[in-house]
Amino acid sequence: MKKDLPDLPEKLYSLKEAREMLGVGERTIHRYIHSGRLRATKIGYWKISNYDLRVFLTQNANIREALDKKATRIYLKPSDIAKAKKTKKKK
Repeated sequence: MKKDLPDLPEKLYSLKEAREMLGVGERTIHRYIHSGRLRATKIGYWKISNYDLRVFLTQNANIREALDKKATRIYLKPSDIAKAKKTKKKK
């Protein structure tokens, strides 16, 4: 009997790439991973999928109220994050 394998993520980011996108240091990203806040897979080196990075950003963004809580997958555009940052600075 053949088991269904999960779809592979479109993109896997290295810790360096994820750190640069999030604007945090090396220790901080390791704390996120080891505390369970950010999901990562160790394939030789730590890798973070595009989906898991978007979930992390959504869960830690100030625009959570606007998202449908029943959705299983959340698609957040970089422009949405930029808009949220701009409105936060104006206040």
